[in-house]
Amino acid sequence: MFRLNIHSKIHGECYKEFETEELVLIELANLRASQHFGVEESVEIIPATEENPEQTIVHEGSVSYEIIDLTAKVNQEKINKEAQDFLDSTDFKILRHIRQQALGIDLSLSPEEYLALERERHMASQSIVK
Repeated sequence: MFRLNIHSKIHGECYKEFETEELVLIELANLRASQHFGVEESVEIIPATEENPEQTIVHEGSVSYEIIDLTAKVNQEKINKEAQDFLDSTDFKILRHIRQQALGIDLSLSPEEYLALERERHMASQSIVK
């Protein structure tokens, strides 16, 4: 997923999102053509850098475009959701095990199963990045 941020002194700011970088470049070409920039307009392209690998900036006269790669963000959001769903769906098993231990009744999880579940939950919680 890619985002094209458009900053114009005349039209203000807006953005559009695209599935591929190729679609962003096509849209950028269409926008540039529709703006009727003359040959005298200066074009400056600032490529993505190590410090900011997801962003390329194009300055063209009074308009600047930022092309931002949202792939990593979208992937992390998916990881976060899956991990949080797992944590939410296993809370009751942990609480039930603790309650059963405290009451001295038969455990629904063996000590090995409980530790394995706690390890999985720990890994899931570590994978969440906000």
